[in-house]
Amino acid sequence: MATWTIRVRERLNGLVSPKAGRALNWLVSIAVVAIIATQLRTHDLSSLAALIPVNPRFWLVFLGSYLVIPFADWIIFRRLWDLPIAGLVPLFRKTILNAVVLSYSGEAYFFDWARRRSGLADHAFSAVKDVAILSALVGNAATLALVMLAWPMLAHVQLGIGRGPLVVSIAILTGISVATIVFRKRVFHLDLPDIAFVTAVHLARTILSAGLIALMWHLALPAVALHWWLLLSTGRMVISRLPLLPHKDMAFAGLAAVLFQHDFKIAGLMTVTALLILTTHLVFGSALMASELRSPAPSRTRR
Repeated sequence: MATWTIRVRERLNGLVSPKAGRALNWLVSIAVVAIIATQLRTHDLSSLAALIPVNPRFWLVFLGSYLVIPFADWIIFRRLWDLPIAGLVPLFRKTILNAVVLSYSGEAYFFDWARRRSGLADHAFSAVKDVAILSALVGNAATLALVMLAWPMLAHVQLGIGRGPLVVSIAILTGISVATIVFRKRVFHLDLPDIAFVTAVHLARTILSAGLIALMWHLALPAVALHWWLLLSTGRMVISRLPLLPHKDMAFAGLAAVLFQHDFKIAGLMTVTALLILTTHLVFGSALMASELRSPAPSRTRR
């Protein structure tokens, strides 16, 4: 396993020159802005404008929920690499890529960014890989926990699938997680204290993110019963575990529209939430692209 990792890392290290890496930053920013703008054009934003909450607490919670992921990543890599606050820029790009393109496309970009920094190149591949795997394990565990909590309600909701496929999906998630833990010495390169720290940060991030999203929904529609937010949180987590699905929040909004055809406010709120997240990606993606215009050549980060 160690020999294979070294070979992969050596191959990846030779793929992109510093100039090509800088061009990649440009292409990433432009592609993100183009994808988001195209998706926004396909929706009738004017008809949904009336559903946008005016409660200022909603917007504070929304901003907090958006910032949780990149700041949690920064806390992790601050410990692993002594990453400065400027490292939030590529971490925001990583978050946006994972959200609007494909899962783990952000990790590929972030690996290339780290590979081109002195002091990080030797550790980039193994660290990014281990952090991504631990994130997936924590996400799987949180999803399974929510499914178990929402299980009594699933019998009363028509999802178009039986319980059999759901049980099989749960078994697959559990099997992958258990296998990774059993063979952890061959999978992970981080030492045990770092693994424990990364896992704890991912767990805190997952709980905080889910809690903030639920609170945001509650602030927008306080009359809705708590068990519906539990069901929606479960659906959102399940959708988030699908690796090849671009922009999972829009996919979740589509699922909510099917589940809550009888309640336009709930279905509409899910769509508005997804569009707000998409618009925020557009704002941050545009800002990052503008920063590329002003930034000098990539700086060298030391450990």
